[in-house]
Amino acid sequence: MVALVPGVLLFAAAHSVAVPPTPSSCWRRDRELATPLGPPPSGVSPPTPRALFQPGDCFADGRASVCYRIPALIAAGNRTLLAFAKAMNYSGDQCYPMPFWCGAGCGPHPTASRPVAPGDNSSTIVFRRSDDGGETWSPIQPIVRGVDFEAVYDVDNGAVLVQYEEDSGIVPQPNNAAGVVNKQIRSVDLGRSWQPPTSLAATLGPYDRVLVGPGRGLQLRSDAKGKKGRLLWCGHRDADGPGEPGRLLPVWVSDDGGKTYRRTAVLPLNNTGTPSCKGPGGCPGGHQWGPDESQMVELSTGDILMESRNNFAVQTGHKSRMISLSTDGEPPR
Repeated sequence: MVALVPGVLLFAAAHSVAVPPTPSSCWRRDRELATPLGPPPSGVSPPTPRALFQPGDCFADGRASVCYRIPALIAAGNRTLLAFAKAMNYSGDQCYPMPFWCGAGCGPHPTASRPVAPGDNSSTIVFRRSDDGGETWSPIQPIVRGVDFEAVYDVDNGAVLVQYEEDSGIVPQPNNAAGVVNKQIRSVDLGRSWQPPTSLAATLGPYDRVLVGPGRGLQLRSDAKGKKGRLLWCGHRDADGPGEPGRLLPVWVSDDGGKTYRRTAVLPLNNTGTPSCKGPGGCPGGHQWGPDESQMVELSTGDILMESRNNFAVQTGHKSRMISLSTDGEPPR
């Protein structure tokens, strides 16, 4: 996955062969990222890419991860950049210790969905910080044990907010897992310290245990709809009650800097105008439709657009994405 801001290229290599790290390799990587890039060579215009998260990269405390997934990059004012990722301690879920080009032709991998460290199925949300616009980067810092996440910088209050599912230790992490708890963690000093996590269960109500994002949260910067400063988050979960559609996309917002939230939308419809559905032949017109991982963006008009992945595109060959639009400053419908 790739996130791009002017002059900075961020990617997390999840599909590479996992190489057991050594202290020297970890220290070497940290020294490289702490060295300014400097101006590009004469005649070279593109910026030099730097991998901020690679398999085997060590945390600042010496621990290492087999791979890193779902990176997110946010600008936090005054040339500060925060690069987040999910550090996985197990293989599987696109973190197989095999070359990514192997694909389905390789067959089941013997270590798929198995802990790298016996008894440790955890994943951790981590980040690096740059205080000079991406020239240099800090070592990897763990924040909290968690799975999918969204991060946002609240410009109005100078706070970094991360929402996530607390890691249940289940591999692979299923939707609606009993051990999943949605939480928020906050930093008011650009990640130098973090306040204790708070639960979002009361906010999400029956849609608690949602898989967040993943990626970045959204703060509205336009006042065209009278909602400037509003924080918006989205996620997905499978239905677990009678009469519910197969896949739900909850959206929740805050108008007080993330102190309180209200759920404002649940998107259950597919491209035929009927509830989303799962299973072969289960959808009108034969289109198997299961929107899940989503991201929102504020358009120049102040409208909000949310784009969602069709989780069954590969299985069915129905390659499509769901687009939802809000024109009133509320979340998409």
